[in-house]
Amino acid sequence: PRGGDEVNIVKRGANYGWPILSYGINYWGTSFAEGTEREGYESPIWYWDPSIAPSGMTFVTSDRYPRWQGHLLVGSLKFGYLVLCQVEGRTITSAEVVIEGIGRVRNVRQAPDGYLYIGMGDGGGAGDLHGSVGNGQANDTFLGKMLRIDVEGFPDPGLPYAIPADNPFLLDTQVPNEIWAFGLRNPWRWSFDRKTGDMYIADVGQYEWEEVNFIPAASTGGENFQWRRVEGFNTFNSGTPLTKGTSTDPVFEYD
Repeated sequence: PRGGDEVNIVKRGANYGWPILSYGINYWGTSFAEGTEREGYESPIWYWDPSIAPSGMTFVTSDRYPRWQGHLLVGSLKFGYLVLCQVEGRTITSAEVVIEGIGRVRNVRQAPDGYLYIGMGDGGGAGDLHGSVGNGQANDTFLGKMLRIDVEGFPDPGLPYAIPADNPFLLDTQVPNEIWAFGLRNPWRWSFDRKTGDMYIADVGQYEWEEVNFIPAASTGGENFQWRRVEGFNTFNSGTPLTKGTSTDPVFEYD
């Protein structure tokens, strides 16, 4: 629907009311639900209207960010920002936009090193037909990249966050310092192995092939997962050059 994005706490045997109850409406403006609350149904602990298109959500646990610790960080695909939801007990008391203008957030996670990693889609549209090399390989955009930032460090000029001092492209004047890796299409689900610290990225393909990419915990960044040149292990657009970083194959593909 239009609007009505929710945060719920999963409870055994609970009924959350969809589609009888919703804070959203049809895209053409009419109502489809019978209301927003009703006895016997579980209400959300937070909702957004208008919709922000939530895309990735994680609890901040690191001691590196004491002001954010224990609260919920949510990405917005629609508006291209990160929202910090203040959690008090079993409810959310407020939701504040903390980082704006970063583009199509697909997922956000906190790494074992304490920094925030933000997976970015390539900007939409079939085949990443953005510019001469696509956003996945473009030097001047966050889109199609994995970002790595520090929200508690001394902010860089004009930014609400700092750049970790060991990010791989700090000395490359052609590349935004936030970028950790190139060549992703739609990294909508990814996470860190809690035992090893290794990173696994599920990247949605265009038509036929999905892939799983791997970044070891010991990596210093700079991987290029080759979208839009390849999809999985298969050529997608042979004329696309790999612009930056180290060409890195997926560890698994499936159709």
